[in-house]
Amino acid sequence: MKILILVLPLIVTLLRCTRYEEELDVINISNTRGYSEYPAIAADSRGYFYVVWDEQFITYESLFIYIAIREPSGEWSAPEKFFELQWATFPDIEIDQHNTIHVIWRDTDEQGWGEVLYTKKKTGCMWTEPETISVYGMSCNPDLAVDNLGNVHLVWLEWPTYRVQKIFYAKRTSGGYWSVPIEISEGNVFLRGFPHIAVTPKGDVHIVWEVTRTDTGPTLSMYAMSNDGITFTNPAPIHYTGGRKQEQISQSITTDYEGVVHVVWTDRGDIFYTWKVNDEDWEGPIIILDTEVYANRPDITAGADARLHLVWDEENTYLCHTSKPLDGDWTNPTRHAIDMYGFPSPKAAISSNCIGVVFTGCTEIDPSGKNNTEVFFVEIPIY
Repeated sequence: MKILILVLPLIVTLLRCTRYEEELDVINISNTRGYSEYPAIAADSRGYFYVVWDEQFITYESLFIYIAIREPSGEWSAPEKFFELQWATFPDIEIDQHNTIHVIWRDTDEQGWGEVLYTKKKTGCMWTEPETISVYGMSCNPDLAVDNLGNVHLVWLEWPTYRVQKIFYAKRTSGGYWSVPIEISEGNVFLRGFPHIAVTPKGDVHIVWEVTRTDTGPTLSMYAMSNDGITFTNPAPIHYTGGRKQEQISQSITTDYEGVVHVVWTDRGDIFYTWKVNDEDWEGPIIILDTEVYANRPDITAGADARLHLVWDEENTYLCHTSKPLDGDWTNPTRHAIDMYGFPSPKAAISSNCIGVVFTGCTEIDPSGKNNTEVFFVEIPIY
């Protein structure tokens, strides 16, 4: 196993202010009587957007996965339910270079086992029969990536016992064969979770997740990578200054067409950004935004326009966006007021001429606590 050596450089603050607040057209794409949560979004080469989410109706056991599609004309399809699932949640979606749709989610069967399910759909075809991936039968928080060779890369969290969490990785080849799941986490910690994965065009695998070492901290962004999907580097913190005061949460990772890895996270309300070239050391990190308000839940994406795009929410009120050329600086962020309640948790996908962003929220508060949470979509132009 390779050993990853990290250099801890000086942190630089990059941005401190935001541009004028701009209005956006907010579209309710779920529009159901249930609780619509955990949306994910992807875009294909033709300009279509695809959004998946989980839908809870009358009882907690009635959890389903839904999908909605937006054509390049801007018209949304009616939400469509995935299969006849009993208890499905935490979906993720990716589109490969052939416009094949890949979807995963966490499902609980009639015996109570939690498993990751995978399906795909080629253009003009039906969804394939779901395939099951699990180790201990306590799988959750799956995340998905697809490389240019057609390989599907999957990372998820397993709970072998109540106090033990492990991060696993598996690959599905373009021929349809799954590898044996590999544990990439090591040792005992107080808490670990929320793994995220990105792959380079040629299939190098990069994974980040959150680790809290003891019940008093610190919480750090952990990282491991593999060039072949078989041997991974030892997990190591991306940035650790010592002590217990760091609270690195809400990690997001992407790779650009040159194979450079980009990671963001929040620490006490500030957004941090760092990058690296494959086996080299991490650069930075820099603070993308330093404000008096809390920035939450950043999502970073690399676009075909040779730019990085970053969205996040501020104080559950503003949807924010900034971007940078691969060899340049981050632009001054824009802030868009979102007039609703809830925790937006924005997710973005990049089409040919715009950024599609999805998030959850509710327009009214139910005094009984049964708020009708919906999935909303906004389009941010690419200037």
